[in-house]
Amino acid sequence: MKHEKSYTWKLSDGLLSVSHPGASTERQNLLATMLPEFSCSRVSLQQVSQLLYMALSLHLHPDIRGFAGNYYPGVMQNMVGPLRLRGYTVSQILDRIVQEYGDAAWVVTAPPQHMNTLPLAGLWMIIDYKDPASDHAAKQVLERLLQYQPGKSERSMLTDPTSAKNTAFLRCRLK
Repeated sequence: MKHEKSYTWKLSDGLLSVSHPGASTERQNLLATMLPEFSCSRVSLQQVSQLLYMALSLHLHPDIRGFAGNYYPGVMQNMVGPLRLRGYTVSQILDRIVQEYGDAAWVVTAPPQHMNTLPLAGLWMIIDYKDPASDHAAKQVLERLLQYQPGKSERSMLTDPTSAKNTAFLRCRLK
C-alpha cells in the first residue's frame, strides 16, 4: 500500500487502521462513545452492525422506545458472535467484530466534522468480503459521503484530492 501523506496507517493486533489526520478521536466523535454493555447472539455481520447502531442510538437517546425500518441483513451463513462486551467504545466493538469474522472491514461513512451526530444511515459500514453485495460497498460509501457535500458527484469525490478529507477511517483484518 502506498503511504499517502494525507493518510496515516497503523498495524496493531492484526488490524490495519487507515486514517486521515483530520479524523477526530476526541469525545465529539461518537465512535469514541463507551457503551456500558453490548451483546448479541450469533448473527450476520450486517445484523450486528444494525444492533450496534441501535445500541448507540439508545445510549445517546434513552427515551427511544423502538426502531422501525428495513436493512440488508447480509449473508446469513457469514456469522459472528455471540458477543458480550462491557465498557468498550463503538470503534473497539467494530474492531472486535472485524477481528472475529476475519474477511471484513469497517469504514466510516461521515466526514470528520460530522462525527458528533448519528445519521439515520449510520456512521460506519461493515464490508463483508464474502458477500457478493460487497462489490457495491465503495459506491455506497461514496453515496453516504455525498450526502454531506451537495453538488458534488461521485466522480469528483474520486478525483478531487481535497475529498480525501471526507474519508475518516478504515479498519480491516489482515490474515
